[in-house]
Amino acid sequence: MDALIDGVALSGEPTVTLHPRQQVIYQVTFSPTVIGEYTGSVIFQHEAVGEFWYDLVLKSTIPLPSHLPSIHCEIGKSTYKMIRLQNPTDESLVLTPHCSNPANFSLELDNSKQILLASGGMLEVPLKFTPSAIGQLHSAEISFQCPQLGSWVFLASGTGMMPGPVDPINVYSQLGGNSSVIIPFRNPTDRQVIVDVIMKERLLSRSGSLFTSLRSDTQPKDSVFCLLLKRAKSIILEADATLDIPISFAPDTMQLHEATVTVTIHRDTEDTWNGNYPSMMSTRMVNDLHWIFPVRGIPESHPIKESQAPCIECKARSRVEERVEVTLTGLTPNTGGSGFGRYPSVTPINLLGRHVPGEMEYGVDYLNVPEEFRYELIYEDAECQSCLERSLGVSLLRKIKNQVSGVVILVFNFVFSPFKPFNHKTQLKISAASGGVWRFPLRVLATEPEVDDTITIESVGLNKESVVGFRMTSQMRHTLPFEAFFAPSSDLEFTVTPTSGELTPAGTEGTLIRVAYKPQIYGKTHKGKLVVQTSDMQWTYDIIGTTADYSPPNMRSKIISTSANSSRRTVKQKRNYVLDNLKLQSTAVSSPYKGSRLVSRSAR
Repeated sequence: MDALIDGVALSGEPTVTLHPRQQVIYQVTFSPTVIGEYTGSVIFQHEAVGEFWYDLVLKSTIPLPSHLPSIHCEIGKSTYKMIRLQNPTDESLVLTPHCSNPANFSLELDNSKQILLASGGMLEVPLKFTPSAIGQLHSAEISFQCPQLGSWVFLASGTGMMPGPVDPINVYSQLGGNSSVIIPFRNPTDRQVIVDVIMKERLLSRSGSLFTSLRSDTQPKDSVFCLLLKRAKSIILEADATLDIPISFAPDTMQLHEATVTVTIHRDTEDTWNGNYPSMMSTRMVNDLHWIFPVRGIPESHPIKESQAPCIECKARSRVEERVEVTLTGLTPNTGGSGFGRYPSVTPINLLGRHVPGEMEYGVDYLNVPEEFRYELIYEDAECQSCLERSLGVSLLRKIKNQVSGVVILVFNFVFSPFKPFNHKTQLKISAASGGVWRFPLRVLATEPEVDDTITIESVGLNKESVVGFRMTSQMRHTLPFEAFFAPSSDLEFTVTPTSGELTPAGTEGTLIRVAYKPQIYGKTHKGKLVVQTSDMQWTYDIIGTTADYSPPNMRSKIISTSANSSRRTVKQKRNYVLDNLKLQSTAVSSPYKGSRLVSRSAR
């Protein structure tokens, strides 16, 4: 029989087979994505028996609440649990979240009041749990409401645990100086408490190490830590309020100093914390809670001016090794008496070049040091780190100490092999096993490399373009993006194409790079520097453009007449006025003696 299904979110088999005197159960699946009431039908048809019609009344209700796994967290801390939301519909959902217990549970939504969930999409929302009591079960109802699905409910529960270890707090200070750090303590309970603060310092002594209690009113003279609270006992702290605990650190030797700050909260009534501790404390009730904050005081050497930083210099695509000597002062106590030695503030750093000092060059007062030292390079930014991690290596060669002054000298070997020009500043950070930290500035300079090749381009004429092409690979097993450009000092008659792209891997044909030359005047040799650069490599080429020599025409000059009668023209002779005057016999009309004879004749 054919099965015809009509209705929203209904599905089933298209046919059903019935044998003689057989009964079957036909299953229709209803998968709604939107709450509401609907109608549907299932029709069975066959030519022999006709048609059977079943009307269906469908009702979609809100989803049942989902139970999240129980969360456990130490009191005074917070932990997170992810809530997964999946949109089963074919349209976007705008969800409005709500939490029934915001004091202990909260959603991290980046200050947004609504959540947009794309059709068929999935989103994980972090749920933050902060307990306010020990052993007591905290619960909350987290709901996400939208018109299509109604209220989407998740049931969360959590349990507060006893305070555990806290990560050490590091405070740094220069030798002979002081610095401070603030430890914020928040009252994690939902009621007023009384707080006591005690600091204990591990003092160095010749017999060993021990912890000594430090209070705000009593402090040993040789203590390097100081609790700066005016009042350290019976501090009243309201619920969810924060107490800032300031601590100062003033080291006088380059050694690690340790202390612990213990914060105790208790109630002045006979009530307990209303905790339920079936597995932690049996039937014992807890009246006091303790938090222990380890504090590590790390002294640092006085900084060296950057102008005094040595420079390790090398041409790009070359290799150089430099020996660097650093002096660590203030590392060991003074051997001449009580207390710790105070040394000059400047800790020098020197370049020794490629010379490796021998065993006896420092004199008999120097001995090898068994103490371990950690060293690393501190980069000023991400670009500096990217360049120096691939080009600069450092290793410790020698450790010696002066028996009289206690000064320690370390000799490092730097191997510098840059691939492209750059100029960066870095710091050599040295940490002793005893806790001191020294920082030495360094300047690393990679100059322009040798020119890879010289390319000469001959012009074919003025304002005509001549093109020369060559191919390049990345010299790696993978492609690399590149940029091609001419240095600013290059003549404008040169152009390069493409200006950017990808260099194919080594072993392939290579990427074609074209250089065009288009001169505009004769008699000048144009020059340019082509730079092809990747993230970690640079190639340079000298480009020379030449023009052909200018040859002027070599012909005799002549005057060409355009007159048609030039062949019959006669040259007129100039008039001789002296000869004409000799032929005159009398004066002219303009003379005062008009008509007079010019030559007098005698009478016969």
